[in-house]
Amino acid sequence: MIKLSTIDQCLISTLTRLKFATREQLAYWCKTPSVTIFKHLATLEEARLVAAHRHRRPAIWKIKPLAAALMLTSRPSGGRQSSLSVMTHACHTNEVEIMLNKDPDSKGFRFMEQTELFKRGLNPAHGEHVGVDDAKKAYLVLLDDYTMKPERIGHAFARAHHPPRQLFSGNRNLKYSQIVNYYIVATTDEFRAAQHATWIKRHEIPARVITIKPLWI
Repeated sequence: MIKLSTIDQCLISTLTRLKFATREQLAYWCKTPSVTIFKHLATLEEARLVAAHRHRRPAIWKIKPLAAALMLTSRPSGGRQSSLSVMTHACHTNEVEIMLNKDPDSKGFRFMEQTELFKRGLNPAHGEHVGVDDAKKAYLVLLDDYTMKPERIGHAFARAHHPPRQLFSGNRNLKYSQIVNYYIVATTDEFRAAQHATWIKRHEIPARVITIKPLWI
């Protein structure tokens, strides 16, 4: 029987929620110094509970099926490998979540799980992330993965959603514009941020642009 400390449990539950994360991101959510997090991750990796993708620095961490079983979750299956672009996108999404969580105006912000969004009548496309803060204000974050055209900003905000019928039987034409309180476009590139801001102003879309520091260069 594997005995998990409070920090171990936090690491595994956080990785279950985020799917992928860097050590610094895990340190933030577990409220523990990065050096301590490193030691715990090394122990969990030796126990085959977590794994690291070390082709980039910082490394990208994920849980393994055994850890998911210990935490009574169904993620991950272990039969599918995610691409580097998927892992990178997830970690940049984490950076946005942390930035909003730290902001007093959006205190307690967390992104919602895709299944939960399905049940609420939404069907997010790639790069579209929805979350709420402690005040129950809803946010749509559109994360630019370097190749996004500005025109997608308007399309994402106004398109109708068609979630899986087995998860939602209500209005299948909901739009983000009808339900979110704030719309944020996030990018890791200052030039693209300026392009997006210009397009938003020209088309009068109620969105603001934020720039996050890229985790890898």
